Amino acid sequence: MAGETYYYFFSLVLVLGIALYIINLVCLRISGRTTFGLTYKPGTPEYKRVVKLARTRNLVITAIILGVFIGNLINSIVRVTQLNTPDAHFVAVFAPISTVVLFVLIIFTLRWQLNHYQ
Repeated sequence: MAGETYYYFFSLVLVLGIALYIINLVCLRISGRTTFGLTYKPGTPEYKRVVKLARTRNLVITAIILGVFIGNLINSIVRVTQLNTPDAHFVAVFAPISTVVLFVLIIFTLRWQLNHYQ
């Protein structure tokens, strides 16, 4: 059971990480600002580099990768729920909650550190 549950956690982290990356790039493309991380002033070389990363081609490639990871996550969910043990069902509920809480803490810590030390 340990292998399947670790794989499930890993799949959740990959999907959330890629989803946050896409959200960040879409917000950068629409409003010119990132959701979290450093702020870039228009006209600077850093801004030009980040805007280049938010091109449609890169967003499509990242969306395809996200689709593959979501398929992998669905496969992992099916494998964990087929174990039919109370521990597996606990992990099926606990893993998404703990992963989202971890990502929220990471985002707030990252925003505070990057804005505090500029």
